[in-house]
Amino acid sequence: MAQRAAGAAAPDIMGRTVLPNSLGGATVQFVVAASTAVLTESGLSFLGLGLPPPHPALGAMLAAGNDNLFLAPWYPLLMGVIITTLVIALDLVGQGLQRKFGSAVRRAGVVS
Repeated sequence: MAQRAAGAAAPDIMGRTVLPNSLGGATVQFVVAASTAVLTESGLSFLGLGLPPPHPALGAMLAAGNDNLFLAPWYPLLMGVIITTLVIALDLVGQGLQRKFGSAVRRAGVVS
């Protein structure tokens, strides 16, 4: 309201006030959605409901490792470690962004 009283146009208000305050929350939400997508894709492809066989999928690789558990026991363990590491890395990036954007993200209610 102060910018409107000073005579600022709507694009100026959006570019200088709204966009910088919403960018932090949107970035954190994107990282959280990415880790959820990785877990969802891995789970569905592990159950055979993901991408068809010529396409690589982490869950399908984990399921293939379970079929060959006695021949190569390291393979399913490696796939599980890769999925876990990827999700933890995305979580750490999200926590770092939350600390960087600080109170603006907490006020917006994106991350508790």
